[in-house]
Amino acid sequence: MTAEEIEIIVTAKIEEALKELNKIVPAIKEKVKQVQEAFSKINMKELQKAINQSTILVKKQLQNLKKSSENNQIKIKVTNTEAIKQIRQVQKELDALHKQQTARKYKK
Repeated sequence: MTAEEIEIIVTAKIEEALKELNKIVPAIKEKVKQVQEAFSKINMKELQKAINQSTILVKKQLQNLKKSSENNQIKIKVTNTEAIKQIRQVQKELDALHKQQTARKYKK
């Protein structure tokens, strides 16, 4: 096979690929338009406000947790079973706090 024949085959394959690409360009343009419209509908001020409020709430909760742990420096010997129970309880409390935070977020 000569270089000219290879060039002809490669050129034909490239032209075929370009035709296929041109077929999907309108769909790509439509998706980009939809994404742009979705972004334009986002109220960045409200989003920033919600983020700031959540940040403040988290900082307060961390401060409260730190104060609580400082005030309750009682050392307890626990078995693995007791530790697992305590960890599950703390996880439940964290989940409840998360639900409360989410509920407050959606109320606003």
